[in-house]
Amino acid sequence: MKNISKPLFIGCAVLGCIGIAVWIYQLIEGLGVTGVSQDAAWGLYIAAFFTAAAAGAGTLAIAGILALSGSGRDLTKWFAAALACFVVGGLYIGMDIGNIGNIFSMIFSFKPASPMAQDFWSLGLCVIVALLGLFASRTGNVGKALGLVSVIVACLLVAIEGLMLAGAPARSFWGGGTVATFLTGMAAAGFAVALLLEGDGRRTPAFRRGFIAAVLLAAFLSITDMLGVSFAGHDAGVYTTSAFWLFLVIGAVVPLVLALLARRGVLLQAAAVLTIIGMVAEKLWLLMAGFAAPLLKMPGAGAHCVTAVEIVGVVGMLGVGLVIYLLAKAFFSAPRPA
Repeated sequence: MKNISKPLFIGCAVLGCIGIAVWIYQLIEGLGVTGVSQDAAWGLYIAAFFTAAAAGAGTLAIAGILALSGSGRDLTKWFAAALACFVVGGLYIGMDIGNIGNIFSMIFSFKPASPMAQDFWSLGLCVIVALLGLFASRTGNVGKALGLVSVIVACLLVAIEGLMLAGAPARSFWGGGTVATFLTGMAAAGFAVALLLEGDGRRTPAFRRGFIAAVLLAAFLSITDMLGVSFAGHDAGVYTTSAFWLFLVIGAVVPLVLALLARRGVLLQAAAVLTIIGMVAEKLWLLMAGFAAPLLKMPGAGAHCVTAVEIVGVVGMLGVGLVIYLLAKAFFSAPRPA
């Protein structure tokens, strides 16, 4: 534990406490403070959950690939980062569900055919694999079998989430392409985390190339989604929200420019952070676009509007994730020889 920076740890802990305080405030005042409505039942928390799950899955998959390559390098920070992302994603789901009792209902009333239940348990499976990776990293023996399992469960989680959204009724914007969008987002978020973990490492050039390719593909898929809406005869203006442009500019164009200009260092890591922010906007845009054609329009209900409560809650829970990462990395790191 001695290698944890105390100022950094305290700062993350304070941020996490703010996130928990927001959750308590929601439990007292109700979910109405988050701006969700019957017409737009999902908001920023679900968008942040999809992004956290994608980042965790992408990081877990990269850790698995590194294990499969037989590099023999310490993978503790990779599994620690994946675990932190999954826990933060779980916290976002908890905040979105509202009543704590609903969480226990989801755990103990398992319905195999329910996409949400499948998502919940696949997330739990990823957490278990990340923990196994941490224990294996401590012994210095992350085998290829665990590496393969890491890649499989990571892809499974994101595919289930894409299918869950694609299969939702009366959402003309969502379809089979949503799975491809989610898998691409997993790659982009995973490479973004990789650049944050190893922005100046020997693998940086490979991560940088993967990052550029994934972000380009994510932007391409989003643009073709909009073109598809237009060709289908729908009003593209209904689907082109501010979240779409935030993703395209802040999450794709600016990071690509930075990644092309910088081969390593702070600018490359800034590109990674912007892409993760952009991925939240992209997922929020996908949700909003789906809400543009609801099955039943509720009288007086409008589109979801992001509130300050949601923003503070999302940012605050990142502090919890950073605390988990710091603790896991410090605890599971292999002891140095005397």
